[in-house]
Amino acid sequence: MSELRQDRLSGEWVIVAPERGARPRQLKEHGHDAATPAHDPNCPFCPGSEAMLTEILAESPTQTPPGWLTRILPNRFPALSPDAPAESRTEGIYGAAGGRGLHQVIVESPRHDTDLPFMNDESITAVVAAWQRVHGEMIAAPGVEAVFLFRNRGLKAGASLRHPHSQAIATHFVPPRLAAREARARTLYNETGRCPLCEILEFELGEGSRVFLESEHFAAMVPFAATCPFEFLIVPRRHAACFSAVTKEEAAELGEVLRETLRRLYDVAGDPPYNLALETASRGEANSPCQHWHLRIAPDITTPNGFDLAAGMPVNPRLPEADTEALRTATTKRN
Repeated sequence: MSELRQDRLSGEWVIVAPERGARPRQLKEHGHDAATPAHDPNCPFCPGSEAMLTEILAESPTQTPPGWLTRILPNRFPALSPDAPAESRTEGIYGAAGGRGLHQVIVESPRHDTDLPFMNDESITAVVAAWQRVHGEMIAAPGVEAVFLFRNRGLKAGASLRHPHSQAIATHFVPPRLAAREARARTLYNETGRCPLCEILEFELGEGSRVFLESEHFAAMVPFAATCPFEFLIVPRRHAACFSAVTKEEAAELGEVLRETLRRLYDVAGDPPYNLALETASRGEANSPCQHWHLRIAPDITTPNGFDLAAGMPVNPRLPEADTEALRTATTKRN
């Protein structure tokens, strides 16, 4: 039977309607492309294609050819530009402003055919380290108020290149959704005296039906009001508002947990396209007792419909607790 569930962090409502859902075997329709080459001479992110790049901002070195594990690049087609004016203006009845900000790409491996679930320890650790570096440098840049680090995996999720990569965009303002999420966290903190995500983590670890992986520093769970099948969060046990506060030990373990959870997603849902987002505090909330950074992974298995658009309320055709059990008992694939 369908029910309405409210996401405690955002305050938004979701319709959970498992009777509309497909059986798990019907979700396995994407599949990993085994024919993808290890190197594509037409890919700008592959070694040997440096002439296609405007600049290499940073690399993580290694003794293994081609000599790097990750690269940080300026985006050649940025959503925001550091040279754009920041002043606001009006155009008749409309408001507008220059698209000022930063947009960078993190190339996660020199191999064209790999992905996060199949990386070794050194490689996955280097990815998290690159994410930390980009976030730390961007949030400290003059005028920047918020940083959004994200990963679009698959064409349906918005990726334009097959090569494993993620992106980061820095804005000179706090966008409305982040501002609303932070405001709600402050309201809940004032009501309870506790960080909302710390409260959720304690409840979910005790209740148990939506946590599918635990480690020393992290827990992976399906949200109570998951917006889509197999959506999950990776939550640090230690309270920290800002991703830049992650320790070296936590960063290494985060890579392991991320790899394991994505392997399980690959197993139960057939390597679906997904969006990964780092949800972390804005500059003004970086030391807040009520904000708590985490990763959110949302597979693109279902297609939004007219009701979603009109009501602003997603319909999840699967029960979050059933997804948790599937992820908990998944036989993960290993290379």
